[in-house]
Amino acid sequence: MEINSDPHRINQILSNLLNNAIKFTEEGHIKLQASLSDVDAGTQQLHFSVCDTGVGIAQENQPKLFTAFTQADASVATQYGGTGLGLSICKQLSQLMGGDITFNSEVDIGSTFSFFVTLPETTYDSAFEHKMAVENESMLLNGITIGVSASYPPLEENICCLALHVGAQPQVIGKHSELGTVPWTQFNAIIVDEASSLIRELDDIWQAQAATKDAGSLPVVYILQKLEGTPFHFNHLVPLYLPKPLFRSSFAIVQQGLDAALSGYTLNQSDISSGKGKAEDISGDEGAADDTEQQLSIENANLLIVDDNMINREVAKGVLESLPVKLFTCSDGEEVVAFLTKCESKGRRIHSILMDCQMPNMNGYDATRAIREGKAGAMHKDVPIIAMTANAMLGEKEKCLEAGMDDFATKPVMADVLIPKVKQWLVHQITALASAELNDTDTRSGTGITASEPPLVDSLLSAISKEMDCDTLSHSRTEAQSSKESEVEIAPTIKNAKIANDIAAREGSEKEAEIDNVNQTQADENNSEGLDGCWEKDDAIARIMGDKALFSRVCDLYSRSAPDKLKLLQQAVDSRDFEKVQVLSLKLKGMSADIGAVQLQRDFESLWELSKAKKWEDAEALLPSITDDLNTFLEILEVA
Repeated sequence: MEINSDPHRINQILSNLLNNAIKFTEEGHIKLQASLSDVDAGTQQLHFSVCDTGVGIAQENQPKLFTAFTQADASVATQYGGTGLGLSICKQLSQLMGGDITFNSEVDIGSTFSFFVTLPETTYDSAFEHKMAVENESMLLNGITIGVSASYPPLEENICCLALHVGAQPQVIGKHSELGTVPWTQFNAIIVDEASSLIRELDDIWQAQAATKDAGSLPVVYILQKLEGTPFHFNHLVPLYLPKPLFRSSFAIVQQGLDAALSGYTLNQSDISSGKGKAEDISGDEGAADDTEQQLSIENANLLIVDDNMINREVAKGVLESLPVKLFTCSDGEEVVAFLTKCESKGRRIHSILMDCQMPNMNGYDATRAIREGKAGAMHKDVPIIAMTANAMLGEKEKCLEAGMDDFATKPVMADVLIPKVKQWLVHQITALASAELNDTDTRSGTGITASEPPLVDSLLSAISKEMDCDTLSHSRTEAQSSKESEVEIAPTIKNAKIANDIAAREGSEKEAEIDNVNQTQADENNSEGLDGCWEKDDAIARIMGDKALFSRVCDLYSRSAPDKLKLLQQAVDSRDFEKVQVLSLKLKGMSADIGAVQLQRDFESLWELSKAKKWEDAEALLPSITDDLNTFLEILEVA
């Protein structure tokens, strides 16, 4: 779907409304809804609403809500902070885009803020491909019956709606007094929220059910839990975990668990976190269990990180080294194709790739197409590829998917987003490989051929692990020598740390609610934790799991490489080299975002937008200011 509007301004309005909803809602929920409606021929309206169950707004304070520098009452600024500018700016922005903003609110009940923007008629890049994608998603769990249990009815309703969208048949499980009459075997899977009272009863229920029924007839259990939550301990069942918030894409994990169960495997939480799973003997012959047991895990799986920027590679490696996987790095698309070809020649498999999009020699899009076309070997033709880009503009995700990538992640890297995404695709790939191997084994057994090979994911990788370690060291040395940014490859270590639950909500929420004419005093108030509004250091450290040692190394790399890249960028602007300016400005934007240099991040994004519009004189005029901002920030780094 292609919508022609201003994504940055729409994001500003949504960020402000959602931030307000979070700020004023201590319990209950916040609901974001979007819809598209036809107005007349060639014109449509895109509607958004943000509904909360917060404190609400008194009737007498509602008329002044959209007045600049005004809040509902004096106590709001004292208790919650803020300048009173946000809603006024939102109204202006929505009106500039041919729309408006309205609200209704009741004290102690909650508020609903709604806005719309006017659009030219929406078009589809390819109606057939869009229709097929929608049909495929709606058939993901076709015929699957899912039981749902949560302590909060709106959450149960939301889970059921998402399940219906992917073709499943959801059914809310009865309350505590009705659990004894629930026909558990009618469900293929059950999703239980971490706060549901059913959690406390599951172990006893499964023990009783297993005594009278075949364990294989019981549903696969999924627990919906926050990423930082502690896994529950059960004696008679092994649940899988779905991370909050739940998306339609999360049901891919449900599908993986069901596929594994049908193949005779029992996936458990360690398949998603620490990587330990066992295959059950589907024939029921306990004596044969040891002969058929296989390890289905992400342990010793191989992950390739591709980025031409040393800082981005270091951040990604630092975040992901907490996983039990082997990490490899490449610096451009040509190197990726050569590396995968070499891996195949040695019988070595890469299980997933994190692919930067903008790189010299061969970019991420072209590298992905080459892999999908088999130019890197048949073994890796279907390897999961996750795009990593600093360009979050509308259409970028579709561009990545069109090139053949499987998923999409934006920079700066956030550990609580990237780690679950990587785990999901590693589990998906290893499950697919194990199922394919099991089918191949069954086929050969049926023809009287003895399958003597060890399991692909474990024994093969274990047998060549020593050689891989040697190649990793050699490859890292080669990469370090060829890098213009650093002569030494740094091997970061990871300290496990809790990630603050509100990182994503806090990320940039105050910044994006401002417009250009807000003076520096207001900016300072909204950035009280930064240095002159240019450095969100604490947020940047939180994004990499609180690893201050890694952050220090990344800052050092930035101070050494950013000035040289800026010089290259200035030369590219002088020569009107559109492609080079686009690539370098995005690189510097991503590097700045990684260390929380928000002013520089905005500077390079502005330069990228100017170059995209071919406004070269404006781009040249902006460069001195960027140089000053960079020099100021480097001085801050020296004394930090």
